[in-house]
Order: sequence, then C-alpha cells, then structure tokens
Amino acid sequence: MKIYKFKSGINDFDFESLTQNYYWASNVKELNDVFESTIDSTQIDKIFESLAKMINKDVGVEALKMLKNNTNEVLTNKDLFAIFSTSTDFKNELLWAHYANSHKGFCIEYDLELLRNVDGAKHVIINPIKYIKSPPKFNILDLVRNKENNIAGKVGFHKSKAWEYEKELRILTMKNGKVQYPFNAITGVYFGINSSEKLKNKVKKALQNHSVNFYEMKRKEKSYLLTHVNIHIQKDENRLHKILSNKTLDIKSINPKILSYKLFNFTNIGNLKITVNHLDTENHERFKDIIKSRLFPVTERFFLEIYDESNNQIY
Repeated sequence: MKIYKFKSGINDFDFESLTQNYYWASNVKELNDVFESTIDSTQIDKIFESLAKMINKDVGVEALKMLKNNTNEVLTNKDLFAIFSTSTDFKNELLWAHYANSHKGFCIEYDLELLRNVDGAKHVIINPIKYIKSPPKFNILDLVRNKENNIAGKVGFHKSKAWEYEKELRILTMKNGKVQYPFNAITGVYFGINSSEKLKNKVKKALQNHSVNFYEMKRKEKSYLLTHVNIHIQKDENRLHKILSNKTLDIKSINPKILSYKLFNFTNIGNLKITVNHLDTENHERFKDIIKSRLFPVTERFFLEIYDESNNQIY
C-alpha cells in the first residue's frame, strides 16, 4: 500500500529528510488540531465520585478534582507518543492547498509496509483515523483491561468529522523527532501544479541516489479533479547499488547484497548484514562510512557484518 505526505518545500528540513531517510514525528502539542487527543472521561469521573462517597464522605471537592485531572492527564499524555500524519489520497485538492503551499510544494509517496516494519508493534502503531462526532469515551474497563498501547491507540486515532476530507492514515511512534526509515521506502514524488523548476531540481538532487518515480500534477479538463503525468520513471536497477554509489569506491564490482537490514528508532540503533564479492581490507572503513551516511544517517549507532560469497565473515 502507498501513503502520501504533503510538503510545502519552504523549509530546509523538507529536503534534508529526503537525503537522510527520515520523517518527523511530531509531539501532540505541535499538531494543528487544537482538539488532538481529546477524550470523554465522564464515566470514569462518575465512578471516582461514587468511590469517594463510599470510602470517605469528607473527601474535599478540590481533592476529587485533582484525582479527575490526574487521570485525564494520564489518558491524554501528550508526551506519551509522537505522530506522523499521512494520507491515502495524493489527488486531494484541499491537501495540496493546505499542506503543499497552495500547490507550490510536493507530495512524497511511501511504501507503507517498509515503514510498518521499523521497530515493530511495540513502538509503532499504524491505523487510519476514525472520524467521529464526539470524543472517544473512556471508562474504567479501559484502564483495568488496558493492553499494551491500547490507551495510546484509542487516544491517537480519533478526530472530529471536520477533518474527514484528509483521509488520514496515522503512524504513531514512541519516538519524537527524526524517525529513520529504510532507504527504499520512498517510491515516488508528485510535484504540485504551481511547483517551480527550482523546487523540482532541489527535490531531484536530494533523491539523486534513490530510484524514485517523479510525477507532475495536472488539472483534469472540464472537471474539479486532479490527475498526474509521469516525468521520470525509475530505471530497473539495484536500489542498494545506486544509493551506495561513490566515486572513490566501485560499488558495482563489490556487488553488495543485503542479508538483513533492521532499524530500531526507539533505541537509535541500526543493524546490517551484507555480502560482497570482494572488498580490500583498506576499503573496509571507507565502505562502512558510506553505509553509515546513506543507510543509517540518523541512527546514533549501527552494527555492520560483512560476508563474502562463501558466507565467511570478513568484517
């Protein structure tokens, strides 16, 4: 499945994120919906009131109010998770207007499965937003039966029906800020109708070592619909070879092939097992530096194992 992120192209990190293979997961406080993570905890409040009367009739109004507030803060903890918002619709004219600088920006196409496999279910939850008329209701069973990520999942995937046009598919992650994704997660880029040639060239340069399809958005004649045309189709070549291409090292002769590739954003660790045809000892460090800068630019540490064609570990 493909998902889409609209970019204005105004900020430098719009391009840095392309070259460094990351998306930005925002803290709830940074989002543009003032009702983000709003819940209805009326049922829990009533239970607290009843319990207070049963246990101690002299429980003060202020103490009860503090108990309710503390519970609500736990349920809607704005530091509990971070959010990366995407859409399933790249032809949505309002998204182009609101998030892509009035069609002057661009839209990134991701392979959802590659994003899903980073960190695993414990640290990444991916679901479509449920658009509802009233905030989700929480009761005491939500607390008692709470399974891993259940509260975050319920709070993080509901929005007012006013936002329904966005067709949002949300990635909820336990890490705020830069979240590394696999080097081949971007599969396409769509340029807005009003995108400048300067912006197009800047995006293409940022993705020059990737195999990415590029498109331009167009108006569909005699309608209010958008369509797109191909302006560059990726060549059928090894993506790993392309992203590791380097003038000082002949990557094609080395012919690297991935045995396993893992990202652990929650702990800022990457892990790569790779085979090569032949690699001189003097080139080990150079090759490692290329891999770090191209495959793990955001991670703080990464572990590399290099094997030869006979499956003997050489690094």
